[in-house]
This record gives sequence, structure tokens and C-alpha cells, in this order.
Amino acid sequence: MERAVELTGIIYHGSDDDMVWSRARGTAIEHMRVDAAVEESVIEKNVSAGTYPNCLCVKRSDEQSEISIESTRKIIEFLSQKRGIPGKLAVIVRNCDEMSKSAANAILKILEEPPSDAMVILTTTRLFSVLPTIRSRCLKIRVRTGNEFAISAAQDMDSYIRMRLRKIEPTLINSIICFIKSGCRDFTGFSKQNAEHMREFLEVAICYCSFLCFSTGEAAVANMVLQLQRLTTLALTTHPDGQAAILAACNILRNRS
Repeated sequence: MERAVELTGIIYHGSDDDMVWSRARGTAIEHMRVDAAVEESVIEKNVSAGTYPNCLCVKRSDEQSEISIESTRKIIEFLSQKRGIPGKLAVIVRNCDEMSKSAANAILKILEEPPSDAMVILTTTRLFSVLPTIRSRCLKIRVRTGNEFAISAAQDMDSYIRMRLRKIEPTLINSIICFIKSGCRDFTGFSKQNAEHMREFLEVAICYCSFLCFSTGEAAVANMVLQLQRLTTLALTTHPDGQAAILAACNILRNRS
């Protein structure tokens, strides 16, 4: 049996960046108030002002295109230095999907060797853009907004897909939805008939599977979304005719159980 990876961090994710950030900051404050020498209200006020010595918030600056390795080096220094005041430490990385490759690898190293009494919290509005090895090390918590769709009936799913993909020909959307709901039967025939709509098919498939992942939280569905996203890039660069890409996507969908 494959050994489970120890969860050493938290990823808050959702569609509303401000709400995700607020939840992450609240968790950090809850963590730091344990054994703290000051009241929680003081911690909250200073965290909001960016002046609480036991909390480090990292994000991409307006002048940068990504969170650099220098930013993550500050995290390493922060975690290794003597604490400003008694209490626990917290690090929050806002929009961690914006980290450079070297910065992401540095964060992964921290998560692999987590410091004692310190909590590492990441936020993102694009969960599947975060390095898979980082995701595997973190407890993933979705922050839902009030306008997210209910998942109670098949018509909700149809409405969701149509809303997300208004630019795509409605007849194609209906065709693909029916195909997926049929259990992807006759996927070879479907791929041949729709080869010219390869990009649209992949967009609908990813959208559909993302919605399933949102509704069920199943790891298998999340993995399927990742496969389809990788396939999109591959298909657009190596399969100009589209047929091979659609065939592969159909196989992924057909075997989703």
C-alpha cells in the first residue's frame, strides 16, 4: 500500500480572492493566539496592519510578474530566527499559484520539513495551477461564495456548463453533455464526428469534471481534471487534427469511475 503523505500545510481556495484571504488570515490568527502574550484583538489588528512580529504574509508585488525565490527565502529566515514575542508563528502566501518554479520548490521544501509551532497557509483562486506535490502536502479547504451553484439536480449542471461556455455553439454543448451523461459510449465514433471541435470539447469536458469535483470533492475526479488540463496543452501542440486528443479525452471520461 502506498504511504500517505503527511499534511503539513493548508490551502484555502475558491473563486473570491478576498474571501479566501480572509479565511486564511483568520486561521492564522486562531493559531497564533494560542500561548500568545497579547489579546486576540491585538493580534488581529497588527496582522491586518502587517506589523505582528510572529506573522509573515507573502504575495506578489505590483512590480513583479510572480512571487520570487527571494520572497520564499524571507520565509525560511523568518521561521529560523528568534521569535519577536512569545507564541506560535504563521506564514501566509497569498495567490500561491503565482510563485515562480524556484519559489514553489522552496515552499515544498518547507512543507516537507515543517517547523515546530509554525503554520504554513497558502491561498489560491486556481487550485489546479498549484504544484501537485504542494497540494498533496496540504489540507485543501474550499471557501464557497454565496452565488456558487447548488448541486442538487442534473439541470443545475447543464445550466452551469452553459453559463461558463456561452461562446461555444449550443448544439455542440448539448451534444457533448449528452455524450458524457451516456457514460461516453461509442467514444470512438464521437471523436471522429467532432474532431474539428477538439478545443471546445476539452473546454466542456474540463468544465464538467471541475463541476463534479466541486460537488463531490472526490480525489479521482480532481485527478481527472488534471489529466484533461494536461491533455489540452498536449493536444494543441501535437495533435493539430484534434481526433487523437478527443479520443484520449473520451477514454479519461469513460474510465472516470
